[in-house]
This record gives sequence, structure tokens and C-alpha cells, in this order.
Amino acid sequence: MKGTIEKIWENQRKDGEKYWVLAIDGQRYSVWEESLLAGLNPGDAVDFSYTTSGRYKKITRMARAEELQEKRSREIVRMSCIRSAAELVANSEDSPEKKAELVLKLARQFEQHILGEA
Repeated sequence: MKGTIEKIWENQRKDGEKYWVLAIDGQRYSVWEESLLAGLNPGDAVDFSYTTSGRYKKITRMARAEELQEKRSREIVRMSCIRSAAELVANSEDSPEKKAELVLKLARQFEQHILGEA
């Protein structure tokens, strides 16, 4: 799911175990793993998954929406680079292993060029 964090607050069970509550787009969710909150603040757009237990919604995965979009964009660039490299190597008479090695090497060079990392 996607949403915007409105508020984050710490809470504690009767046995002393800490957890956090997030208000995301008017709904409340609990977070039991502090690492899921790393770097997140109210106002951040997030992509998350949760499980339901009775009336409680427990977040199981969460990341900033921009980070996921950035990761997906890089994956698309990589797939395109591999395809282009494979087309260039397709008619080579090398062994399949050598072709695969060459495709990956070319794809990395293409990716670095496209992303301005060369």
C-alpha cells in the first residue's frame, strides 16, 4: 500500500515491550521492529505492507516511496542494458558461458554510461 505518514508515536505494552504507532492516511498501524522506521518522519510518502490480527494492523515492510521508485527505475535500466548487450552478442560464435560473461560486462558499461557513473 502507499500512503503518507501523518504521525509517529511510541507506545508500550503492559509487559514493557515497546512498539510504535503510525497514523497513515487516517488509519493506525503498529510497528514492532524499530528498524522499519529508520529515517522515516511525518510527511514522508511510504510504500508498505501489513498483516491484520483482530482489529490491529501490523506493518511488516515499509520504505519511502521515492526509494522504491528509484530502485524500480534502476531495475528497468538494467534490464534494457542486458537486452541491448544480448542483441549485440547474439551472433557471436563464443560458448554460451563466454557470451553470458560478455553480455554482463557490456550491460554494466551501458548502465554506467546511462546513469552517468562512467
